[in-house]
Amino acid sequence: TIRHEGFEVLARWSLDGQAMSPGEFIPLAEEAGLGAALGEVILANAATRARMLIERGFDPGRLSVNVFAAQLLDDGFIRFFQETLARNAIKPSSIQLEVTENVFFGRYAETIGNTLRLFHELGVRIALDDFGTGYASLAHLQRIEVDCLKIDQSFVRNIEREASNAAIVRTIVGLGQSLSLDVVAEGIETKAELDHLRHSGCTSAQGYYFARPTTEMSEIETYLRNAEQMA
Repeated sequence: TIRHEGFEVLARWSLDGQAMSPGEFIPLAEEAGLGAALGEVILANAATRARMLIERGFDPGRLSVNVFAAQLLDDGFIRFFQETLARNAIKPSSIQLEVTENVFFGRYAETIGNTLRLFHELGVRIALDDFGTGYASLAHLQRIEVDCLKIDQSFVRNIEREASNAAIVRTIVGLGQSLSLDVVAEGIETKAELDHLRHSGCTSAQGYYFARPTTEMSEIETYLRNAEQMA
C-alpha cells in the first residue's frame, strides 16, 4: 500500500520560456544576496497553495520546504514564518524545514543551530536533506534536534545493482531507526528501487515513480484524489 504523506516544495523558474535548473539559479540567487528573499517567496506560495487545497476539501499533508542559510541567519525569518502560516491557517506541525549539512560548515553554524531549535520548539519538523553527502553528518545529529534523515538520490540510484549503494542505504536506515528518526529516500524512479528500499527497512520515499513535479493545481488535485482512493 502506498500512502500520501505530503509534498516537497520545489523552486522552478523559466527565463524567456526556457526552464532553468534550480542548480543554476539558486546558487546565483545566494551569491547575489537574494537567498532569503527567494526563500520567503517559496514559503509564501507554498502556504497559499496549501490553504487553497484545504479549502477545496483536500489534505495536502506535510509540506517540506528547503531553507537557505541566509534565511536562518535573518532575525526576521521566524516572524515571517509565523505570520505566513497564521495568514493561511496552517499549523507549524504541518511544516518540515529541510536543510543540507553544508549550512553547518562555517562560522555561523552555532547561530543556525539555535534558529533551528527555535523552530523545533514551535512544533516544526527539521530534516537533514541529502544526508551523507555533506560534512560531519553524525556531529550534526548531536548539535541540532533532527526529526528526519533524507537519503540522497545518489545512494538510491541503481540500488538493486550497486552493492555499495545498498549498504549505505541500510546503514542510514539503521542509524535513523536507532535514533528514532524518520528516514525518507529521495529520487525513486522505478518499482525495483522501491522494492529494494522496502526490503532495507525504509518506509518513506519520494520521486518520479510516485509523481512528477508540477505547478498546476489541477494536477495536484488529481494526484490527491487518486491518493485518497489508494489509501
